[in-house]
Amino acid sequence: MKDWRRIARARASTELGLLTIAVAVALALTGLSETGGGRTLRARIFDQLTAYADVGAAPQPVVVDIERRTLDLVGPWPWGRSDMARLVGAIADAGAKVLAVDILLDGPDDRSAAALARRLAAAGVALPVDPSSLTDGDEELAAALSRVPAVLGVALAPEMGAPVPPPPVMVRGTFVADGLWLTGGLHGPIPVLAEAAAGFGALSLPGSVDGTIREVPLLAIAGRQPVPGLALEVHRIAGGGAPIIIDPAAGTLQAGPHVIPLGEGGLMRLIPVPAAERLARRVAAADILSGDPAALSRLEGAVVLLGSSAAETGGLRTGADGTLVPSVDLQADAVAQIAAGAFPVRAPHAGWVESAAIMLGAVAGLLAARFASPAGGAVVVGAAALAWVSGAAILSASHLWLIDPVMPAASAALTFGLGSILVSARARRQARRVQSAFEQHLSPAVVRRIASSPDTIRLKGEAREVTALFTDIEGFSAMTAAAEPEALIALLDAYYDAITSVAVAHDGMVAKLIGDSMNALFNVPFDLPAHPQRALDCAIALVAASEAFEQTPAARALGLGRTRIGLDTGHAIVGDVGGSRKLDYTAHGAAVNAASRFEQANKNLGTSIVVGPGAAARLSCDLRPLGLFTVRGFPEPLSLFTVWEPDVGAAERQEIERTVASFSATPIALDALTPADYRALFPPRCQPQPASRAG
Repeated sequence: MKDWRRIARARASTELGLLTIAVAVALALTGLSETGGGRTLRARIFDQLTAYADVGAAPQPVVVDIERRTLDLVGPWPWGRSDMARLVGAIADAGAKVLAVDILLDGPDDRSAAALARRLAAAGVALPVDPSSLTDGDEELAAALSRVPAVLGVALAPEMGAPVPPPPVMVRGTFVADGLWLTGGLHGPIPVLAEAAAGFGALSLPGSVDGTIREVPLLAIAGRQPVPGLALEVHRIAGGGAPIIIDPAAGTLQAGPHVIPLGEGGLMRLIPVPAAERLARRVAAADILSGDPAALSRLEGAVVLLGSSAAETGGLRTGADGTLVPSVDLQADAVAQIAAGAFPVRAPHAGWVESAAIMLGAVAGLLAARFASPAGGAVVVGAAALAWVSGAAILSASHLWLIDPVMPAASAALTFGLGSILVSARARRQARRVQSAFEQHLSPAVVRRIASSPDTIRLKGEAREVTALFTDIEGFSAMTAAAEPEALIALLDAYYDAITSVAVAHDGMVAKLIGDSMNALFNVPFDLPAHPQRALDCAIALVAASEAFEQTPAARALGLGRTRIGLDTGHAIVGDVGGSRKLDYTAHGAAVNAASRFEQANKNLGTSIVVGPGAAARLSCDLRPLGLFTVRGFPEPLSLFTVWEPDVGAAERQEIERTVASFSATPIALDALTPADYRALFPPRCQPQPASRAG
């Protein structure tokens, strides 16, 4: 009956473990998918999937590029408005249908003759000519812009700059604009240029968490004014300048003949465009200025975007492929997408579908781990994951519906993997846990407790308060050099038997035996009440045990030195570390390092036990203060303590405490201190003894 009960308990524990894994994986992946890192991963996957989408044939815009050759021809950037007017005039004369300028013209020209004359006149310089009769670059550019339907760029900004007329907008029903890109204002072109423009579009491009430009704004709100994106405004003007129609019920807006999904936040996701395709739609501005017939013929009846690929113009952005892309190319991508009617959007109810798929994937992985063989379960889970990924890819490429292909597949695979490990290893791990992790570490009573309830310990790491104790034998290196190997090993075996027995008797865990040193931990792996006091009692008992051992014939023959002890209390990370062949239960933390350092401090102070401030603060017994010291490896001075010698009376204790208090005003450098120097700080009757014979 007991065997059946154990089997039933083991099975129930396994089922609970599998369920816990499935729930944890599903919750973790669902949460991860909504973090910045999860969204970035999903966006990069969508970049790859939509890159293969068939968007069909559509008229391509032409990008007039102010590239390096043009700058060499005309002059360095920024240009005067007269140079810009020449280029815009040539585009207008070539018969462009619409011209969109991907350059912010937000300040007056400062390079024309009229601008120079105005500055000189303002400075009080008499001029032989009337400034109004001189060439004005802004007026020249305005005249050129008036010869072609022109869309000028505006920048979304925290405050309002030069205002521009808003586009006509009509709404079917009630539209709440809270989800749109909201800014306090915008910076637009100067009035003389704004009056010559047919429309205005936002140049600002929102970056993703990783800095990549994947979207362009369709509609934003600057102050209380609607601002269309540059690409949307191009199509509105090309379609005759009709109002933008917003249909909140359908979640769309219309510009000219194009009906576009409004998208999350009023943004349109860009489909990655190959670099060769972008190069094919570019025309060098130098060829337009030089009157190249082939270049000019490409502009006739075309939607033209004017921008620059030169780095010094400041128009380069990070594209979906990780390379720097001119912002005018990204705007041209958006113009082409709207013309083709290609709008990647999240699949209907994508968030709910993905969350449900993650949960179902976890369930599938759980069932495969529980009821299938490892190979069979891997085949089933792999097939299910592949089906989901393929379906998501097909939806993305054919319908431009974006749905996460990774997280649901990862949920099934991860749950199956972890569940398989649990099912195959649980029984073996339970049987071997005590033997492999705590063999020769703990007292028999503690081992029996672990064996009866192995789930009550956590070997893989936990944070807890511990008291660390370190021992070391004084003069061991010199003794080793003079001792016979067999005699030395036999002596160490006997010595370790003596001191480890003391540690185990005080409920300490012997964590390490290295050379002549022992490291014992208190309050691991289970809670140990009053563990600082247990560690101090252990230290006092170790002094007595080691002094007794020193009097044995073998120890006297080899000249075994006294045992020094350091201990301190604090928080540490404890658990098993190591490879598959060797595990070592260890503790990492400031208190552990301090206890090791305090053991060495006995050499400087002439004591046998040094207690750190962490342990001293938790002890109810009275300790002998040693003073305030600067200790190598610790940024702040530390107060150290030891135990009182049993023959020190009350009056002497008070005198010692006054003496320590007097020289503790200035910390003492511990490494530079010798026992003789330290004893000299005290009156003769109050000097610490070389070995603390505490009772």
